[in-house]
Amino acid sequence: MKIINNWFYMSDVTLDVLNDLEYEIFWNFLYHFSVNRRNDCGIDHLKLDEQGLSYLWSSVGYGLVNDDDKSVLLRLMQEPLKVMKDNKNYCSQDFLELAQKVNALKQDLNRLTKKESERLFKEMLNKFLDMEIGNGVTDTIRRRLSGLRGVRERYNDYLYPKQQKIFEFMLEKATNQGRWKNLNQAVESVLTELDRVLKDFDKAWINQKLEEKTQLLKQTVKEFEEYKKNPPERNFYQPKTRDKTIEDWIRGLRMECETFKKASLADDPSSILGNKLAYNTLYQPESIKNLLKKHPEIVEQIVVKNKKS
Repeated sequence: MKIINNWFYMSDVTLDVLNDLEYEIFWNFLYHFSVNRRNDCGIDHLKLDEQGLSYLWSSVGYGLVNDDDKSVLLRLMQEPLKVMKDNKNYCSQDFLELAQKVNALKQDLNRLTKKESERLFKEMLNKFLDMEIGNGVTDTIRRRLSGLRGVRERYNDYLYPKQQKIFEFMLEKATNQGRWKNLNQAVESVLTELDRVLKDFDKAWINQKLEEKTQLLKQTVKEFEEYKKNPPERNFYQPKTRDKTIEDWIRGLRMECETFKKASLADDPSSILGNKLAYNTLYQPESIKNLLKKHPEIVEQIVVKNKKS
């Protein structure tokens, strides 16, 4: 089941964490631009064998990257390489820039505030996600990527459209009724009507998610039944827990479907979904005001400008 993971935000950015991210970059760089001749065939864009550098696969594969290995990998990243793998384009320069940013943060970690280091680290993780190079090899980075991906999905799928609904409502009211004296008056005067609009939005979103999750559950169950009828042969390196993983995934989907179904029937869906429904708590007025304050381009269209004497 996909859930929003707040673990990313509650954890400090330490040197060990940055070392893990650096390792992720090196591992994925080798994976995308070279091949491990022991296990795979294909084009070695880095020409490791010709340069006597095939040992890098062992160093990176076993997590034994030393400073000399890092220097060699960074030098290789400077080569202007572009490849297509898994139907995606990758550029060596992107890996180099990300590795350099991680190294710079490692050097500056002791002099930066916790807030500054977290901001820079989050930027790097966002870049990692944008590059679409993997889900994380180490547990530390995989959990953080999962949490950040969940936040992204929630924003794109729910928060951003709901915020746009608030903006559209306020702009339409200002156009039809005139601008307000201040932001406080603007929100308080339309709050009852705006609340109904947002509840209608939540209902529509809940029904949409219920339909999506239901269809995904049906498809997953169908594919799993087919898989069990004719399971593929396992290679020695493939995990033996695949069946349990899929069963857990199906169980999670069923729970999600049940939750969204209950919410769709409830008079107050927030009693079921809790903080998954934004702008729907006792602090709703302040939340909406704070949202608008972050968008001065909206405020200047709904609030009368103060005349300078």
